[in-house]
Amino acid sequence: MSSPPWFTRDIRDGGGEFYPLVERAADWTETGPDKFLDRLRRDLLLHVLGHIDDDAAMIAIEPHQIR
Repeated sequence: MSSPPWFTRDIRDGGGEFYPLVERAADWTETGPDKFLDRLRRDLLLHVLGHIDDDAAMIAIEPHQIR
């Protein structure tokens, strides 16, 4: 499964390859929004060799059970 185009539209490496969010995140074991966003940020920077040429925003939502 490939990453959704709305996410990866501007996140490309030097060769023009989109960031493969679904494939990369499938193996992550971190839990919680803060840890997920930290891992995502670090992985994005690795993908683009340390520099994102545009602004970026990330949101992670943790579901809560309703009692």
